[in-house]
Order: sequence, then C-alpha cells, then structure tokens
Amino acid sequence: MRGAIYRIRRKGAKKIADPRGREIDWKRSPAGGIATLLDDKRFAVRDRAMRELARREGADVESSLLAALNGASPAVRRNAMWVHVRGGSESAARALPIGLRDKDAGVRQAASHAAGMFASRASVPRLMAMVRNDQPWVQREAATALGRIGDPRAVVALLDLLSRGSVDRKLEHAAIYALIEISDRKGTMDGFVHGNDILKRRTMIALDQMEEGGLDADMVLAFIGAADENLRKTAIGIAAKRKDWAAEVARVVEGWMTLGNLDPTRAEVSIQLLSRLVSERPVRELIGRLLKPGVGQAAALEAVAGSVGAGLDKSWEAPIKKALLAKNDATASRAIAAAGAIRNKAFDETLKKIGEDGSRAPLTRVKALAALSGRGGTFESSVFDLLLTQLKPEVAATVRGEAARMIAGARLSKIQLIKLADAVGSAGPLELPLLVEAFYKSRDPQVGSRFIEGLQNSPGVGNLPPAEIRRLLTRYPVETQEKAGPLLDGLQARRAEEAKRLAELEEGLLKGDPKRGESLFHAQKTLCSVCHRIGDKGGRVGPDLTRIGRIRTTRDLLESIVFPSASIARDFEAYSVNLKNGDSHVGVVLRESAEELQITVVSGQPVKLSRGDVSSIRPSSLSLMPQGLDQAMSKQELSDLIAFLKSRQ
Repeated sequence: MRGAIYRIRRKGAKKIADPRGREIDWKRSPAGGIATLLDDKRFAVRDRAMRELARREGADVESSLLAALNGASPAVRRNAMWVHVRGGSESAARALPIGLRDKDAGVRQAASHAAGMFASRASVPRLMAMVRNDQPWVQREAATALGRIGDPRAVVALLDLLSRGSVDRKLEHAAIYALIEISDRKGTMDGFVHGNDILKRRTMIALDQMEEGGLDADMVLAFIGAADENLRKTAIGIAAKRKDWAAEVARVVEGWMTLGNLDPTRAEVSIQLLSRLVSERPVRELIGRLLKPGVGQAAALEAVAGSVGAGLDKSWEAPIKKALLAKNDATASRAIAAAGAIRNKAFDETLKKIGEDGSRAPLTRVKALAALSGRGGTFESSVFDLLLTQLKPEVAATVRGEAARMIAGARLSKIQLIKLADAVGSAGPLELPLLVEAFYKSRDPQVGSRFIEGLQNSPGVGNLPPAEIRRLLTRYPVETQEKAGPLLDGLQARRAEEAKRLAELEEGLLKGDPKRGESLFHAQKTLCSVCHRIGDKGGRVGPDLTRIGRIRTTRDLLESIVFPSASIARDFEAYSVNLKNGDSHVGVVLRESAEELQITVVSGQPVKLSRGDVSSIRPSSLSLMPQGLDQAMSKQELSDLIAFLKSRQ
C-alpha cells in the first residue's frame, strides 16, 4: 500500500526477547535499576526508562541520574542528559556543567541543546569554547544554543568561528543565525569592519537580517565589485532587494561607466543590479542614458533582457529600435532579447522585418521571431515555415536548438502541428525532446497519428523514454495510443539492451588523448560547453565538470554521454513551465522565489518568469542533454572525450 508504514525484519534475524519491556516490573523497580536500562539494546525499553525516570521524584532518582551522568557508557550518559531535560530547567541546570564537559561528542551535543532550550546564561562561557573548537555537529548545536540564549558575550566566539574558511555550510548558517538572534549590532559590526573577506560576507548577512542592523547603501555597495566572488555575490544580493537604495546603485554603476573600458566583472554586476531594480525610477532613467551607443549600451540591453515585468520606458524605445537595426549581430541580438523581455507592440514591426531579412544570420532571425511571438500568439505561416527550415540536420546545432525551443513554446494551429509532426521524422536527439512538448497542447487524433508516424522515422527517438511517450499519448484517443504499440515495444527492447551497449562501448574504448578531448568538449560538434562548465569556461545548464574525474568512473561518464536520461544529477532535473498566455518553456530551474522563477533553457540562456504568469510546472523524465552523442563521434573521439573528463581531478 503506497504511503503506508511497514515494519521490516531482516531475514534470519535473531528474535528479540520481550522487545517492548512488558515483562519488566517498572512500578517496583528502583531508580538505580531503571537507570541501567538507559543503554538497553531495545529502543522501546530505553525510551520507557527515560520516561519513567523523568516522571519520578526523590533523592534516589537524583543520585541514580548523577551516577548515570558519570557512568562508563556514552549512551547512558547521553540519555541521562535527556532525562534531565524532560525534568525541567532546575533538573537541567544540575546536569549541564557535567554534560557540556563530557568526553563524548553526543553527550555534549545533547547538553548544548538543553542549554539553549533553557537559556542557561551560566553555560555561555563553555558553549563559547565549544563553538571555537569541537566536532562540527557539536559546534552547530552550541552556536544554536548561544543564539537562543541571546548573550552578547557570545559574539566574539561566533566571529572567531565565522572568520575561518573551512566551515561546514550548516554550521555557518547556525552561527550567522545566532548573531541575528543575539542582535548585538556593535559587536557584529566590528567583525564586518575589521574582519577578513570571509567574515565580512557572513557578518553582512547577519546585519542585513537584524532588525537594527544598521547597514547602509555605502557599506554594501563598497563590495559589489569585490575580488572575492562570494563577498561580491552577497553584496549584490543584498543591494538588489533594497529598492530604497536604487539611486545609490544607479550612481555607482554610472560612475563605473564613465571610467570607460568596463571590465567583465563590473559589467556583470551592473547587469544583475539594473535588471533586479529595473522598476525603480533612478534605474530606469540610468538605463535610458546607457542605451545610447557607448560603453554601457551592452550592459543596459542585457539588464532589460534579464528583467521581469520591466515594461517600456519612454526613453528606451528609440535607442532600442536603433540597436535592433545595428549591423553588429551581437548588438542586434542583445536588443532583440531586450525587446522580447519588454513585450510591447512598439517593436513588432522592426522584429518582424529582421526575421524576414534573408541577409541576416539565421540565429538572429530566429531570435527576432522568438521575441515577436513572446506573447503567446500563434505563428504566421511564413514565420513557422522559416523555423521549420532551421531544424534541418545541416543547420548549426545552436540554431536548431533555439528554433526547437521557440516552436515548443508557442501555440500552434492544427495545420502547423501536422507539419511539425512530419518534421519530427528527421529531428535529431538535440531538438526532438524539445519538439515533443508542442504535442502536449493537442488532443486531435490526426495530429497524434502523424506524430507517431514521425517518431517511427526520427533518428532522435532513442532519446525519448517510453514512459514519456506513453504519458504524452494519454491526451489522445485510445485508438491513437494503440498505433504507438510497435514503436513503444521497440523502444522498451532497446532500453533492455542499454547495459549490454554500455559494456560493449567501454570495452571498445581506445587510448584517449585528453588534449584532443578538451578541444572536442568545446567544439560545435558536441556542444558540451554550452551546458557544462569547466573552470571559468562554459555554461551552467548542467553540472559543473571541473572535478568530475575525481568522483566518476569511466563507465559513469560513458553512461552520462550515451544515455543521459538514465541518471540525472540532483538539482539539474528538467521542468516544463506552462504560462497563462499559452507560452511554455523547458529548462532547469536556476533560482526561484515567491515572485519570480528563473530557468535555463537548452541553449544556455536564462529565462526569467513572473510567478503570476505561471499556470503549471511539470517535471520531465528527460535530461536536457541529448541522447546519442556517441553516434555523432568516432570511437577515437569518444575515447578522447572520456580521457579529458577523467583527467579533471
């Protein structure tokens, strides 16, 4: 029964006599006798012993618990500590000095929890010492206790811990939260002003969350261009949510622009801050000034493109239209993305003109049409036919992927879906998983039948799990579903052969050259670097592969390349996001909040969506990484790529 709770016994396990201690005379047993059961092998007996001792009163109970706190067994000492906790603050106060100095980490952890529960100020010096030097899980509990107690004396110990680089993430959180709870602005500010970059970042977080933290714009903006990436990101995150700092942010960014020769770090910071504060008047006015040709134009266009609900400002229209018609493809592409984010008909005529301009680069034309269709309308025939031509195998993979994403996200007519079903017959492993999404929006039996016919001929059909096809076809009549039987049976048989196929490929690998493999990783042939990052190069759609060779075997790497949907890395699952206006997007969730959802699509581009525009989010069993990449490479190339990935230690 799904959702039920089961008790499982190991086969051949030795039967436990009286597992719940029903044969023990609990009422007549002396406290000392019950205390010996605190480390009994039977969990129910241990729990009953703790309850019984906590319920009783008298000198014999106190002496028995004191003896247990000093006993030989760590389990007895730890459970005796919990008995004192159940007994209330006076009982705990007697046990804390012993428990906090116990040689066993588990006992110290229990005592730390008790100290925080009863706000024991007498325990603060010992807890401070434990925060500075103990096992990480004990340090975490001690930090939590200090936060609950709220004694400002503890701040110096917490700052000492937080100034260290190698601090467990959960411990870091506990210590920062303790500073917030203690709310000693003066002591925490001392760490922010005089500490190293690590401490500055952590105390900045604490001060930002304190009711009387007193952080001002100048304090935070001083670090938005910091060399330390973590400190910089924290400062950006705090500044971006402070709408009342918009004028100060605009002043700093404009100051950078006037210096000329904007470095990549400052450019990226400018884009992030302007995009997230785009609704504020000082920022909108600054963007209007920066959109004119010059140092800040690229950053301004990208900031508008990356924003959610920016709307069209009067001062933006003319410079964006001019940028759309720029001969420089990079400038035109940025302007197209900005126009798509604004979603205003003022740009439709210009965008359509670009899309129909045969002299333009195919990718630029496709992006222009994507921006034009970004309001959920159906494609005109000429636009749709152009997109279909960009799905052909001879077209560059980046263009094919973008065209497929556009088609999948639009609302197509029945005639267009039938045309698309025919195009599915030649779709490769990169674009097919994206195109499939379009067929979730129909229930027409003719569309479903043509789609099945297309799948039967598609070279990329191996990238679709049978379960995904079955789920899609449940939208169509039963007689349509039945037509897919032979196809599904064939795919199921192919899945059964995957293990054998992997073994054959692994056995056939040649001696690989990591240098050649690195070139292949970044080549147009594989597009690995569009989604995956190594060092400071590559995209962020898939997992970072900088140290992949340290944690994955050759077989693991081979399976990820050949059958990427067999095992999808946690936090990199694909989702289909449907919008209320009829649009849809498929990608990996990059970040989300109550107001906004940001996903990264297969082309590597981030797409920001307002929560209010989202109608549904559906998980996909497919990896965004296409299956069948091994078929696009020679045996030597596959061996070289594996060798390169294994070398990443």
